[in-house]
Amino acid sequence: MKWGLSIAHQGCIQINDNAVCGKNLRIHEGVTICASGGIDAPCIGDNVFLGSGCKIIGRINISNDVTVGVGAVVVQSVNGSGVTVTGVPAKIMSKKNSHKLVFWSNNGEYMSDIENTDVNFATKKGKLRL
Repeated sequence: MKWGLSIAHQGCIQINDNAVCGKNLRIHEGVTICASGGIDAPCIGDNVFLGSGCKIIGRINISNDVTVGVGAVVVQSVNGSGVTVTGVPAKIMSKKNSHKLVFWSNNGEYMSDIENTDVNFATKKGKLRL
């Protein structure tokens, strides 16, 4: 693990000893980062957000700036920077750098470059479309 690890909520989190995790990794409760066959563990890039209950399984790579949605099961490498993956098995659902919406700066404010993301807000309905 590099600097910037954030464990957002207490709860069961399992990380294989052989997993490689980049800087600014944000992990929510119920996340599992596990190996297949004992040693074939994932390699996770920088600025990655792992939503509650997601599973990262096997010898796969997660690129920089990736958001893994709640409950997603990732069994194949995610090679695109700035993508969001969700589902079982996980598939790319967005390529709009939505990871910027889930990270906080060190002073507790949203990242300053959030205005530069290609994300549409439906403010009247109170929903966020990624």
